[in-house]
Amino acid sequence: MQAKHHIQESRAQQAQAARLLLQANRAYGESNSSGLSHIQRLQARQECRVYLEEVIALEPNSAIALGLLGRVEMDDGQLENAHDLFNASLEAQPDQAQQYANLGYWALKTERPALAEQHFLQALDCDRQSAAAFCGFAHAKRLQGQFDVAYLHYRKLLETGAEWDSVYSGMLTCAQHLSVNKADSRLALDAIALLKHEGLPHQEIGRFVAAIIRQQYDLDNPKAEVFLAACRT
Repeated sequence: MQAKHHIQESRAQQAQAARLLLQANRAYGESNSSGLSHIQRLQARQECRVYLEEVIALEPNSAIALGLLGRVEMDDGQLENAHDLFNASLEAQPDQAQQYANLGYWALKTERPALAEQHFLQALDCDRQSAAAFCGFAHAKRLQGQFDVAYLHYRKLLETGAEWDSVYSGMLTCAQHLSVNKADSRLALDAIALLKHEGLPHQEIGRFVAAIIRQQYDLDNPKAEVFLAACRT
């Protein structure tokens, strides 16, 4: 009878922890919503923290709760706490792509792109489809000055539907460092995508666009003929 009571109590705790975790995830999503004010996002983040602390009180080894609390700490600038929580989550449940990706973004925050690259590769070893890790890998390559590699990764992300602001801004930064040596229709489509995206400093893409046009119409050749009707289509 006593054993049955303990089982029922344990199941009730698990159910409560699961409900709190759902609420924490909802609050964390709101804390990153561009549709809310800064104050509202901060309130949502604090709400998320409270829910997570309740989950951990019920289940101290909840890998998901530990990892999400690490994200909250990182958003609050508590990078050492975040690092400890990501590792605690991995100790509770090894081989989580999400936590390796979190460690990658932590390394980017602490200005260690080479270390970040290692963490993102670990995340991709666990989950080849992790867009967050793939994007982080592109960021790490960009910050190490490997602009061509990073550019191709950003392009792949856009092709797969990950049209995040950080992807566009990263791609634009890389584009400013690329040399365009031949006409390339894919580069032209990239330039159009960048120009169409709102919020980017389009004046900074001028050199890239000019280089594409120069190669497209062979403008370095003094005998080049440019047909204006073709330019308008």
